[in-house]
Amino acid sequence: MRYKFWLIPISLMLLLSGRISGQSFTLRPTAYETGAGGPFSEPALAYDDNFTSASVGTAAVVGQGHKGGDSATEIWYGFPSAPPGASGLELNISSSASIGHGGTAVLYYSTDGGSTFQQIYLYLIGSHPQSTVSVSLSSSQDLTKIQVKAQVTELSDGTFAASSTYSIYEVWISGTT
Repeated sequence: MRYKFWLIPISLMLLLSGRISGQSFTLRPTAYETGAGGPFSEPALAYDDNFTSASVGTAAVVGQGHKGGDSATEIWYGFPSAPPGASGLELNISSSASIGHGGTAVLYYSTDGGSTFQQIYLYLIGSHPQSTVSVSLSSSQDLTKIQVKAQVTELSDGTFAASSTYSIYEVWISGTT
C-alpha cells in the first residue's frame, strides 16, 4: 500500500518533464505574405483550425478576345519550434481547386526559410475535391524555417475566357513527443 502513493508523484513528475512519450502535437503558421500576382483572400483562414473555411486564390481571364494571364500567390510561415524530443514530423496541407482551361494550381514547401521551394503537386484542368497532403520532415528540421506557398494561375491566348480558384483550408505540422 505504501508504494501506491509514490507512483502518483513519480508519474506526474515524468509527465511534466516530458519523459512520457507518444503525445501528439500540432503547430500552425503565424504569418503570411503575398507572393507574385494577387493575394489569396483572408490568408489567416489557412491556420484557424477550421476545415470548412479557406483562404482562396482566384485567377481569371475575363472575356474572349482578351489575351494574357492572371495569378495569385500566398506564402504561409512563422511556425514555432518543435517541442523537445519531437519525432514523426509531418507538414500537412488541406486544399481543393477548381481549375479552368489554361489554369494551374501548384503547392510548394520550403525547409530553408524560403530560399528554395520544392513542388508538392500540380493541379491541371478540372475539379479537385478537398483533400490533405502530407510531407514527412526530418526530426532535426528547424520548423521555424518551414514555409508553404500556394499559387493559382490562369492563361489565355484570347480564344477563351476562364477562371481558376485554389482553396487552402488548413496548414499545420503534426508530430509526437
